[in-house]
Amino acid sequence: MTILDRYIFRQLGAPFALGMVGALTILMFGQFMRALKYLSEGRVERSLVLKWFVFRVPEDMQYMFPAAALMATLFVFGRLSKDSELAAILASGISLARLMVPVGVFGLLVSTAVYLFNDFVVPPCMRVSQRIWEQKLRAAGPPNTTYKDNILVKSGQGQLTYVGRFFLRDESFRNLVVRNYGPRGLDSMLSAPSGKWKGGGQWRLDQAVETRFHPDGQVTWESKPAGDYRLNETPESLKEKESDPNELTIRELFEKIRHLEKRGLANTRPLQVEMYLRTSFPFCVLIFSFIGAAMGISPGRSGGFIGFGVSLILTFLYYMAMSLSASLGKTGALTPFVGAWLQNFLFLGICVALFLRAPAR
Repeated sequence: MTILDRYIFRQLGAPFALGMVGALTILMFGQFMRALKYLSEGRVERSLVLKWFVFRVPEDMQYMFPAAALMATLFVFGRLSKDSELAAILASGISLARLMVPVGVFGLLVSTAVYLFNDFVVPPCMRVSQRIWEQKLRAAGPPNTTYKDNILVKSGQGQLTYVGRFFLRDESFRNLVVRNYGPRGLDSMLSAPSGKWKGGGQWRLDQAVETRFHPDGQVTWESKPAGDYRLNETPESLKEKESDPNELTIRELFEKIRHLEKRGLANTRPLQVEMYLRTSFPFCVLIFSFIGAAMGISPGRSGGFIGFGVSLILTFLYYMAMSLSASLGKTGALTPFVGAWLQNFLFLGICVALFLRAPAR
């Protein structure tokens, strides 16, 4: 790298760090107030509240990297343009494309950091924060947070367990359905309107009904008396929320998709979109770095505040586009790959358009 490259690269560090801290502070304000509420109520140990808050930070932090990269390049190149340093650099024979080399290196480094951060830091931290939330904070909350609705748990050997409502405090439930799948499809189904955990792997079921689906197409029903039955699930497995994709690494997502497709237990499109997002989202940091640089060298130096506002709007629009395209990918309107990458293609076009309008001085 030349002296100019190192100069620009060093200049990008401070505004990037300030952008991360400032944006994260604003984003985490709501979680901070929630933590203060739990502390003031005194229902949960302070150490658990603090641990939950700390382990929540990486989940929100991952969304700040693109905005911080955009703000850093916008600030640095806006200042170079305002102080006429940019004009002097271009007048010396250095092309605009060559001037963007440190921006590209900066964007690639941050993109790589985001990829590693999202795959090695965010999943384990989210698992810890969710476990504390589900087992401690939520159960200790007000009455309307002492139960979970519509729980679906996928067990081994092709079993699906659905619970309409599970009460966290007394470990009872309403509307249980257990579906067992074999090589030819649905083999049997056990349902019960209510029940309660008895301990020792036993559940007390009321008025259970077992339905069997025979190979010849015949369906039989058998009413079972109220009593204790052994089920695969425990209160702990029902209390735990089904793993959010952000709680899984790319490898774990791939393995889960392969398992579900092999068993035919669920539509894997949403998981495929989430897996592709793990690569498309870090790439947007590189795009935003170039967008910020293009905005910084554009005419209209007196519009610094306008440029800052536009950068925030662009960041918001990117997340809106990402949410929309991901939804289309999950519903089948787009392929999973296109659903995860469409917003990057759109903003790459915006980036190219900004550079075409930039002065060639």
